Amino acid sequence: MRNNIIKILGLIVVFAFSSCEEIETLNKNPNEPSVVTASVLMTSGMRTMGNSSVNQSFLLGNNAAQLTAKTLRT
Repeated sequence: MRNNIIKILGLIVVFAFSSCEEIETLNKNPNEPSVVTASVLMTSGMRTMGNSSVNQSFLLGNNAAQLTAKTLRT
């Protein structure tokens, strides 16, 4: 029984250390850029700012319309 446990632990150690050779090549994504220019980041920031402004103005207008409609009915 003890001999089998030693063999199993030995196999686990051998497999654990043999699989670490090419870990760097597995972690690299060829489709993802490693350097991003400022123009790409600025475009995303400007789009987010525009979407946020439009969303806030829509919600403000929607709330104002609901409040005035409620007061006109009573």
